Amino acid sequence: MTKTESNHLHELLSKHTPEILDEWLHEQQGSPAVRRDLMSAADLRRESAELLALLTEATRSGSPASIGGPDWTPMREFLAGISRSRATAGFTPSETATFVL
Repeated sequence: MTKTESNHLHELLSKHTPEILDEWLHEQQGSPAVRRDLMSAADLRRESAELLALLTEATRSGSPASIGGPDWTPMREFLAGISRSRATAGFTPSETATFVL
């Protein structure tokens, strides 16, 4: 992905954050992989909003093609934390992956 494409992605994410978040939450809540018994709707919204904000920030200065770079460190750390906390709460790896994807 070129820098121009990365900037365009950042602009789209920034401009449409509320719509993207709402649609993503709608998709997650319709998925059988969302464990309503283990996570409240408010927690799901908070985690989703934080992930979307980190993605938006990472695309501002970092290229999506270089997710191992320093611009992506906060995103990687957040995902590692989500993986740990969800595993501890009883989520399966597939349920955690569904959240991310």
